[in-house]
Amino acid sequence: MPSLKYRSDIQGLRAIAVVSVVLFHTRLDMLPGGFVGVDIFFVISGFLITQLIVGECGQGSFTLRSFYIRRVRRIFPAFYVMLLATLAAGFFLLSPAEYRELSHTAISAIFFVSNYDFASLSGYFNGSSDLQPLLHTWSLAVEEQFYIVFPILILAVLRFARPHLRSLLCLAAAASLALSIYLTTSDSNFAFYAAPPRAFELLIGAIVAIPGLPPATSQRLRDLLSIAGLLAMAASVALFTVRTPFPGSAAVLPCAGAALVIHAGKSGSSVGASLISGRMFRFFGDISYSLYLWHWPLLAFARHYYLAATPWPAVVGLVLLSVALAYLSFRFVEQPFMKKGGWRWAVLPLGAGAMVAGSALAGAILLTNGLPERFSPLSLEMFAGAQDYNHQRERCHNDGSSVRAYADNCRLGDSAAAPDTVVWGDSHGAELAAALGESAQREGRSVLQVTSNACPPSLDYSRPERPLCAAQNQATYDGILADGRIKRVVLAADLQEYPPEGWAALSAGYRRLVAGLANAGKRVVLVDQIPVMNYAPPTALGLRAARGEAPETYGLARTRYDAESHEARSFVGEVAAQAGVDEVHVEDRLCDATLCHAYSPALGVLYFDTRHLSLAGARWIASLVRQDDESSASAHPALALRPGL
Repeated sequence: MPSLKYRSDIQGLRAIAVVSVVLFHTRLDMLPGGFVGVDIFFVISGFLITQLIVGECGQGSFTLRSFYIRRVRRIFPAFYVMLLATLAAGFFLLSPAEYRELSHTAISAIFFVSNYDFASLSGYFNGSSDLQPLLHTWSLAVEEQFYIVFPILILAVLRFARPHLRSLLCLAAAASLALSIYLTTSDSNFAFYAAPPRAFELLIGAIVAIPGLPPATSQRLRDLLSIAGLLAMAASVALFTVRTPFPGSAAVLPCAGAALVIHAGKSGSSVGASLISGRMFRFFGDISYSLYLWHWPLLAFARHYYLAATPWPAVVGLVLLSVALAYLSFRFVEQPFMKKGGWRWAVLPLGAGAMVAGSALAGAILLTNGLPERFSPLSLEMFAGAQDYNHQRERCHNDGSSVRAYADNCRLGDSAAAPDTVVWGDSHGAELAAALGESAQREGRSVLQVTSNACPPSLDYSRPERPLCAAQNQATYDGILADGRIKRVVLAADLQEYPPEGWAALSAGYRRLVAGLANAGKRVVLVDQIPVMNYAPPTALGLRAARGEAPETYGLARTRYDAESHEARSFVGEVAAQAGVDEVHVEDRLCDATLCHAYSPALGVLYFDTRHLSLAGARWIASLVRQDDESSASAHPALALRPGL
């Protein structure tokens, strides 16, 4: 049976890939495009696996059983050690909800489908993804899905259409790339995580592996190809950022770079290969799989521990620790299991047993709802703040998939009363609408909730991922102008969230909308930007309570709030002054001179996640909206005084 030839240049490529990914994941802004290391890994994997399959098929020695035995030996041991350590760490560091979610993603990782889990949970570049200890398993899932299907397809082609192998691989790669380009703009999460739009990266490696490409026989050509490949990868790492539409066409650059280096090395040595074949490159290439496994859970758990961004000295220490753990894993876990010997008959049964045992352990955590008995009643009370949101969201909040007619919006409060107020905004308006609806109910009035996901109240403004936003806002605007019952319009949006490249259109549309409503005789109330927390307050407060720390000391530094919200708040203030409308200064309720609070002793947890006020917090802001109502203080005496923040 043939074995793959050791190539120091491929070890060097592995080193480049894993170091790029690790440095990117530190969030220290050293390699803005370091995430392309995963794409380099995909090309390497596609090349090596195809070379092995085609080589063994040529000698008549390939079997699917032997192929999967090698995969189990290569992937399972280090993966399960990391998985068990991650579940153990989660016991001490995660809230019940987070521990339950970890167990869920552990099961999906065990069965190689975690990429689809994470596609539905969050975007790879979103802040929430930084807190998922098993996020990095998405790429392993893509590879394993490829490995399950690809050998079977190769065998079928070699048997029935051998002369067309290269053409079929190229056709499949082109189709995958086209799908990736399309999805990168229409469904970026699926494009990033799913196997079909990522397959072209592995197929590029596969195309390089099979005979047929013109060999780089001359030294000069090999040098040129290898240097060009290294420069392509370097450019990707240095110039790409989290705002680069990815993967799509952008992923071709790092993948082509890796393919050029690999192809040049098939025919002999090169300048580029010599640059990445030194001892340090070989070391990191050897430990690349284990380093990839260990670095991310350490960084993710640190963010849970610090309840915010991890201080850079701790990040450096964690990276060094991950290198040490990776070496130990490589030396004492990977290598022993990769050595050929007896027990081949037991590898697949043992692998299946590991999957069953691992999913049983994770399943027990899942079924017990994250083992809440680990925490005190006070911590559990804080955690429960995550459920203090507008439970009419599913019915009343538009997810952006369609344009909701004005008449179909939810009426909150007294159902027998005609609405006199509209709360219009993105998701930041949902809890405010519910809070104003509660007061309206007591007063025999009603409020109309008009909120749409990631769609701020601005005329003629849409984002690629929310193409119906402009139409939705126009329908709302026309409906309000035509509705003589509406006396007051409250606008609330997370303005600091929206990308700067669209700010000119957003701000212009917002100005026109406010001016139009005011000119139509509507009383307009603009709600300022709320502080956006570093970490979900219910979880942070519960974990702090478990550590014996005072909940009222947790929040966002006032200086940071002022810096982050300055542009949005200045803009709202300017629009309010120009149009002669009211402005609600949320900092008067949520902040003091040093801190914007996530908790009030009088009201409880003020947020249900990092970006959204809880109902308790929204009621407190609603009291500002209603402060000129004669019934406000009498209806809610407790809200007539600022809580002890």
